[in-house]
Amino acid sequence: MIISAPIFLKHAPVQQYDLVFSNGFIEHFTNYDEVLDKHAAYLKKGGAMMVMIPNKRYFRKWYGYLVDYKNLKAHNLECMHLTLFSDFAKRNGLEVKYLSYYGGFAYRVHQHLALWQRIIYRPVRWVSIRLNGVLSRNPSKWYSGTIVAIFTRK
Repeated sequence: MIISAPIFLKHAPVQQYDLVFSNGFIEHFTNYDEVLDKHAAYLKKGGAMMVMIPNKRYFRKWYGYLVDYKNLKAHNLECMHLTLFSDFAKRNGLEVKYLSYYGGFAYRVHQHLALWQRIIYRPVRWVSIRLNGVLSRNPSKWYSGTIVAIFTRK
């Protein structure tokens, strides 16, 4: 079953599932704790849940201010830290199987770039393409593009 954003918080789960997957969803809400808790309500005992959100903090935040401002502002950066997910797991009786930053620097943008922005974007893209193999093998809150959390219901 796929449930989209408009009805998610109003929809009461009528059944639970073996697998719950959420990608790029919770960071669009101010009440992200409530949204995460709602995800847990759909998870069956013994089931697994995977949550992925972008990491737009640290270097990516400043890069976003310069070349991807509209997209940056569409996201709630307050939910982009690992402790949010470990607290969520404790609150909902879930076991954390994996919780980490993932990937290299997310240099791509979601808007048309002015000339001065292209002057920033192009060298960042060039460097990122060359370094992302190394960065991906050494994830960090400072530059990794994604947060990945995997839980199981005890």
